[in-house]
Amino acid sequence: MWILYSLLSALGWATSDAFSKRALSEENVPHLFLLWSRFVFSIPFVLPLLFFTHIPHLSAKFFYLHLFWLPLEIGAIYLYLKAIKTSPISLCLPFLSLTPFFLLFTGYVLLGEKPAPSATLGILFIVIGSYVMNINLKEKGILEPVKAIFTEKGTRLIIIVAFLYSLTSIIGKKLVLYSNPFLFSIYYTIVMSIATLPFGISSFKRAKVTLSVVLSGAFYGMMILFHMLAIKTAFVSYMIGLKRLSGVFSVIYGYVMFNERHIESRLLGAILMVVGAILITVS
Repeated sequence: MWILYSLLSALGWATSDAFSKRALSEENVPHLFLLWSRFVFSIPFVLPLLFFTHIPHLSAKFFYLHLFWLPLEIGAIYLYLKAIKTSPISLCLPFLSLTPFFLLFTGYVLLGEKPAPSATLGILFIVIGSYVMNINLKEKGILEPVKAIFTEKGTRLIIIVAFLYSLTSIIGKKLVLYSNPFLFSIYYTIVMSIATLPFGISSFKRAKVTLSVVLSGAFYGMMILFHMLAIKTAFVSYMIGLKRLSGVFSVIYGYVMFNERHIESRLLGAILMVVGAILITVS
């Protein structure tokens, strides 16, 4: 069942992103309001996990570590939504597959983890995939697809997000160990709703709760729910690898919902990057 849960988590993530982009294109849906409301509307989906877990004693280490992790997580999600608003999701979101690549370095520096040789092959797939994403620009010059990675604002932001996630995922792993997966998912959603409340208040007067806003939060909650169900019965590395398929789903949503162009090359590039992410993750 963990394979199905992982795929549903990836689908929930991509669907949430698609509705986030639609919400941000609507009138009276400020960026900061969506940052807050996405967590609020995800709460009903994670609360049922409370019936399947026990509440352990949370040590001071948990809260100290959480204070360091919280601004990084908020910053990553702020930039993430900014990227979704700025650029085609089929072009920028597959670059989230760079997180395992950055983890090779942050994991080594912070945890002393040394990757297996298969990680090199994963890096190669990610490099090739990132080139293929913009291969339609090759006619202008062989290096144009590489330049496009850094000239597209949304792609630049997602690369920064991928790096921030390489830090928050390591800290998050510690926080889960200090608590448990189900409890932390509930804690995470509620605390993020509270921490981002000032953003919601600051934009509330000019904000409108549309169907896209609600669905963005609902599917984000679905992502968290199935994420936790998956890691309960599977190796985390395998589950995370499958969850990277969200980048492929995002390309499909970009074509279906927003009529984004160059879908064939972006789909192939996204698949290659996911393969690379899986190779690095399981290494």
